[in-house]
Amino acid sequence: MNPSPNYLYASLIAGFALAASTANAAFSLYQDFQSLTVGYDISGSDPNENFTVSNTNAGTASGGFTVAADPTTPGNNVLRSDAVSRAFAGALTTLTIPNNSTATLFYRIYRLGSNAPDVNFGVSDQTANLIPTANAGLDYQSQLNVSGGVGNAQNSEFSPRNGGGTSNTDVIWTANTYFGIYQVVNTSTNTTQFYYQRVTDPAPILLTSVPGAVSNQAFRNAGTRPGTAMSHFLMVAGVPAGGGTQDVFYLDDIYIDLAGANLTAPVLIPEPATGCLMMAGACCLLLRRRPGRS
Repeated sequence: MNPSPNYLYASLIAGFALAASTANAAFSLYQDFQSLTVGYDISGSDPNENFTVSNTNAGTASGGFTVAADPTTPGNNVLRSDAVSRAFAGALTTLTIPNNSTATLFYRIYRLGSNAPDVNFGVSDQTANLIPTANAGLDYQSQLNVSGGVGNAQNSEFSPRNGGGTSNTDVIWTANTYFGIYQVVNTSTNTTQFYYQRVTDPAPILLTSVPGAVSNQAFRNAGTRPGTAMSHFLMVAGVPAGGGTQDVFYLDDIYIDLAGANLTAPVLIPEPATGCLMMAGACCLLLRRRPGRS
């Protein structure tokens, strides 16, 4: 007997639900921006945002970090950054990464690629009060940097923080493509291993320094860091070196797993459009039993 269309559709939905629940089993959601309306400025006071926006060279903290519609997925909200010389910090509260532990920070990023990038993502053991400085990047410990500006061969390269500098990896953040980023943060050794994954990658890929293939990247203040928890998620948008205009970035799906290294994405990369499951179900409903068969 052929399975009924309704059975096939129900099985498909159940499969998607099982895959999602399995992937999310260990990760905890920090922010996916779905509870905030499109156009919302995260310098506002909505308690659902859990962010503090700071101004550095700008006269005001407003503008530059706003909730937007995902450029690839109808119905999905993301954070759009077209800020220059601004930072935001979000207190991780119950998702604080304790000292002497290993945890994984996951998030998805996307860039338009029409201009030069200067942006940083990561976590810090500093308080939000220290973020509005001339160089908010000083407050990072575990940090993914993409910068360089006009005329710099590495201006689109993923450059993990490694102690007092950053590591060249020869991995380019290509435009108009979602990347899932995994930061495996070890507060015992004060190091991070960084991974990236695109929709075409069957598994996350470890970022290593070239030459030398070093993967354990030291915290910014690894030698002098106080023994405190990683308490804040940070993003800093700077001014591209050598001139040029800052690119536009999208950030989404910030998750943390406090149990250790986790290289299973908590969401699909990229996320399916809202109508994908309905379309898949419609395809199932088109399946008909052949005449004379049961």
